[in-house]
Amino acid sequence: MQYNEIEYGKNILDNGLVSNNVKIDIIILSKYLYHIKKVKFKEHKSIVYDLCKRDIVDFNEVKHYKIIDECIKKGRDKKSYPIQINSIPIYYEYLKLIDSIDVANDYKKVLLSLIFDRILNKEKNLQKLYLFKDSEEYKNIQNNMNLCYYSNKKTNKIIFNSSRIGSTYKIQKVLKDLNDNNIIKDIGRSRVICNFLKNMDIPNFVYYNIQRKDFDKVGWVWDLYKGNKKVKVCEKCNCLLKPKSNRTKYCDKCAREIKNEQIAEIMRNKRSKLKNVIK
Repeated sequence: MQYNEIEYGKNILDNGLVSNNVKIDIIILSKYLYHIKKVKFKEHKSIVYDLCKRDIVDFNEVKHYKIIDECIKKGRDKKSYPIQINSIPIYYEYLKLIDSIDVANDYKKVLLSLIFDRILNKEKNLQKLYLFKDSEEYKNIQNNMNLCYYSNKKTNKIIFNSSRIGSTYKIQKVLKDLNDNNIIKDIGRSRVICNFLKNMDIPNFVYYNIQRKDFDKVGWVWDLYKGNKKVKVCEKCNCLLKPKSNRTKYCDKCAREIKNEQIAEIMRNKRSKLKNVIK
């Protein structure tokens, strides 16, 4: 949802409000209606209220109109273009930098997840300003990495999950150890600065493009970089996978597709031979 707002907005328009977070649904739908469908305000408002009346139990227009109108306003903001991120590059220079830091291997996975989080947020902010590519604001975001990471339960859980480190670790303990070693710096108010990225030049060599469906497997990219044979890249779709054997070449989805294609080809050949025999 959060990385493909165009598809999600279309899904809401076609199928109604689909999540428990109605506010987010209305904002994303409003982005889609305003930026993609170019719907005028009056029609836009009518569509949103019709969906609310249909999909929200005990909906009260008088009671909820302020919240809904605020969501519509946010969605129609010109600096809030719908986000559509299909992949994020993991740069070789970042991997080399992390490899040079004297910490445990699982801690290095956390550092890579922190970098990935910064790159992902940068891309989200750039896409929001899609209509203002010539602005100073856009150029500043493009030319700089925001080193400040907001450490809270939600973001820490995302970092922990995407790093794919052992369950024996606690993310708060890992962040504290990194802070004690001055690799990151806790500056208060749930803010952490990625010290290890300071003074680093803009990277330019892409090691691997991690796809949207693998955004929660950033730690596997580190395993791939270190030559861990427990992680491979699907030869068809380029996604990350844990092979079941040394002969595994494809992810489960691609393996099924290839098997079905092979069966279809065999059946076509059989039908072709049968036609030749009849002739």
